[in-house]
Amino acid sequence: MLNMKAIVILIILLTYTLLGNCQDKNNSLTLSISNNGELQNVMHEFYFNPIGEYEPNNDVTQFNSVMLMFNLRYILTFKKTFLTIDGKYGYRKDEYNVSGSEFVTGKEYQSFLGISSHYGFFNKIEKIEVRSALGINIYYINDYISRYHDDQPGQILHTTLRSDGGFAIGITNLTGITYYIKNWFSLNTNISFGIMNFDLGGKMQYTIEKQDPVIINQNPDPYFSTYNLTTITKPDITFGIGFHF
Repeated sequence: MLNMKAIVILIILLTYTLLGNCQDKNNSLTLSISNNGELQNVMHEFYFNPIGEYEPNNDVTQFNSVMLMFNLRYILTFKKTFLTIDGKYGYRKDEYNVSGSEFVTGKEYQSFLGISSHYGFFNKIEKIEVRSALGINIYYINDYISRYHDDQPGQILHTTLRSDGGFAIGITNLTGITYYIKNWFSLNTNISFGIMNFDLGGKMQYTIEKQDPVIINQNPDPYFSTYNLTTITKPDITFGIGFHF
């Protein structure tokens, strides 16, 4: 139901823009990178750190976490308004050692895809342009995968935990500044945040990939865990370049 509402609203915004502003159009294409604040907190709480066991502490050392999002944005600019259509890809990857041992390691990974559209207004003074818009973000979050490898001599154990992903949809505000180095090339930064609904989780399955000696003869039964939350997101900050034609 939420996805259908989003599609209807996007169609209305696009129709209004094309019919009401059919002259003096300009096109832009931007490439940017961000911290993906819109998903950061919820992915951390439900998938990567549900009970706080993987925070850097006495048991987990050499902890390294990377979360990035790459964004390709098409901008259709009119006299004083603009419409954006975005395609997004991002991921989070954690790596760590357990108890300071080089033989015991953990890796966690999850990726996501997103689309969004914003409609708003802008004002340009010489080489600087300020934009503000309201729009919709939709994310498809892939399965979460956690791998644990204990390769200590005499007690080898490799396990994998896989958890179902989910969806997120929300209404966000987008504010940005563009600096034109040339008429056809610019630098830009944007910040966005809003209200987003998350529907995550489902089946969670542990799988024993390797063990020596054999202690457990079969994989544990799957269990189910879900997460549904509507919340105000953390700010998402992007930096990128733009091409104008």
